Amino acid sequence: MSSEVLSHVATRFRICFQGLPRWCVGVTYRSMLFVPGNRASRIERACESGADAVVLDLEDSVPEHERDSARSIVARRLLHTGPAAGPDLWVRTSAATSSGFGDDLRVSVQSGLTGIVLPQVDHPEAVRLADDAILAFERRHGLPLGAVALLPVAESALGVRNLFDILSASKRVRVAAFPGAAGGDLCASLGVTWTAGGQELLYARSKVLLDARAAGVEVIVDSVWADLDDLAGLRDDSVLSRRLGYTGRFAIHPHQLNVLHNVFTATRADVADAHALLAAYDDARRNGYGAIRHRGRLVDAAMAENARRLLATVDSSGDSRG
Repeated sequence: MSSEVLSHVATRFRICFQGLPRWCVGVTYRSMLFVPGNRASRIERACESGADAVVLDLEDSVPEHERDSARSIVARRLLHTGPAAGPDLWVRTSAATSSGFGDDLRVSVQSGLTGIVLPQVDHPEAVRLADDAILAFERRHGLPLGAVALLPVAESALGVRNLFDILSASKRVRVAAFPGAAGGDLCASLGVTWTAGGQELLYARSKVLLDARAAGVEVIVDSVWADLDDLAGLRDDSVLSRRLGYTGRFAIHPHQLNVLHNVFTATRADVADAHALLAAYDDARRNGYGAIRHRGRLVDAAMAENARRLLATVDSSGDSRG
């Protein structure tokens, strides 16, 4: 195939995927930055911050008497989001059973929206209720059916207990999250005293990861780090998060993003090692071997799949760090 043809195919490929959310093209979220929906100037700064995704909040960070104003601001921001216009945009609505949920969806479900962050989910029925409501708005607005994603957040002991069923309740669920912020709803529900070491939440944090993987959810973000001045603590905790299997993290201030992107982006050495492992494994497979010794380690199909997963998070974006 000539270089001209290859160039044309590559250009068409980029156009084809331009403006699609990152999870459509195999790239995970390293960061999802929350911003209050009633602060238009802060929303614009968040969208220019370099975050992989921005969550326009219509829930806790917006006073009740400003919810209508926030909905108008969010609606206008989504309306003016075009192809390749920055980060993926999500909206955190009120709970599916709340009186304001329908109004939140009415302003949110439009072409600029990537997905809905659904709070306070204890049972899979809440996800199915949200799925049906989103579908109705997709039809009303002429959007592709099923285009809007869901991120249900289990913020209680009961919700974490039911999480596999919650994440399996709709094909819209493409992101999962751990809500373990210091002093947050889950801490209150469990009755734990939060510490920076995180031992008191390790079971719940691991269960969220396990249930997400079992449900086929590949993008799994960890909780916010509430101490805005403690970037060293954020880094240390995020290193543990990545070791556990999380792909990224919620953020509540743009100055947290550099830490998250550094921790959750593969290094160039990681990428080079993954390519070398796959090359050796594929060569062995062609010669009839199912497992090989590579750089002193046994390599089998599971390790090769891990290498492919790592490369999938960087090859589509070209991101890696030194």
